[in-house]
Amino acid sequence: MAAPPARCPDCPRPERGGGGATPAVPHLAIAVDEGDVLPGALRIVRRLRPAWDPATVKTKLFTDGITNKLVACYTDEGMGDALLVRVYGRKTELLVDRETELRNFQVLRAHGCAPDLYCAFQNGLCYQFLPGIALGPDHVRDPHIFRLVAREMARVHAIHANGSLPRPILWQKMHKYLSLVKTELSPKVSNASSAAGEALHDPQVLQGWRCSGGSLQPKSLRSPRG
Repeated sequence: MAAPPARCPDCPRPERGGGGATPAVPHLAIAVDEGDVLPGALRIVRRLRPAWDPATVKTKLFTDGITNKLVACYTDEGMGDALLVRVYGRKTELLVDRETELRNFQVLRAHGCAPDLYCAFQNGLCYQFLPGIALGPDHVRDPHIFRLVAREMARVHAIHANGSLPRPILWQKMHKYLSLVKTELSPKVSNASSAAGEALHDPQVLQGWRCSGGSLQPKSLRSPRG
């Protein structure tokens, strides 16, 4: 992996605070328009890489995301110096705690499980681009590759932020999501989501269900070894 570029004198300084293995990340007072991300992304690049000639900066917009907008900015044809600017989707902060996400990013980076984080801005993050390919069905069937994936997943799940044990948040997130959904949909759907949200707090309901593979299933359907 190439060494990160030397810090430039004009780059924003980290905010005070933080400490330990997760130093505070620089924050830029820039908001990027999610409907037109390139102008805002280039403003961020000018702050982080003032030595770059704006006329030589290339961009690549990634379109696979569901809610976030992601654009790479670079000058090297091989994208070896690329910065990724990620713009949060509108109102996603209602469900995703962005401060916690930022702390988790820093913790993962400190353990070598995430790319370098260059800055945060008002509605997104800017971080290092790591070249690679998305794994497909053939890849994950390869014993060598799926063992590497399992090893990396084990590394991530072995990390305990600030020495504390992780806590399950599945029910909390589902309840929050349903609470948000019922304010946006028709009354008929709202009533159904409200009832579902109340069920998440009913121990008698939860006793008859288990979580399997990310979905809820009646306990009567579990396998003999479940």
